[in-house]
Amino acid sequence: MNYMAAGGNLEKVYVLRLKPGTDLIHGIEEFAKKEGITHGVILSMLGTLKDGAFRNPRVDTSLPIVREYEGADQIDTYAFERPVEIVGGAGNIIPKEETIEAHIHLICSQDGAKTTAGHLYRGSIWTQAEIFIAKLSGLDNVTRRHEPDTGLWQIQIDEK
Repeated sequence: MNYMAAGGNLEKVYVLRLKPGTDLIHGIEEFAKKEGITHGVILSMLGTLKDGAFRNPRVDTSLPIVREYEGADQIDTYAFERPVEIVGGAGNIIPKEETIEAHIHLICSQDGAKTTAGHLYRGSIWTQAEIFIAKLSGLDNVTRRHEPDTGLWQIQIDEK
């Protein structure tokens, strides 16, 4: 079979505002832990970042990826040290080992409407971030685990 799937329920929707200086990823993870969100979907993100870094595959990236961190030679890291506008974002919140991880992809723009996008490694809020998060239930069999074939932490679905 070429896919894994699991069904769950939408339990509650939260509106979260992160304030200046907050790390976007850690702010979402901290909120999720406080509210007991083990499984969630990030529906929408708007706001600004003052700095951060994205990851994208390079044209010569091959699997498995064994060096997947900011600045690694197997991936493309785009770091920025200037304000950018978050014009769109999505992600999920899933258990990873003993913690909860927010996996986020963003599209950001800067002067001249130049856009950058990718998997977010890090990002500090400049003015604010407005985030809508849906808490999901019934997905206890969904976790994020390291997958040797890709070298990445991927969603895994165990049979119930």
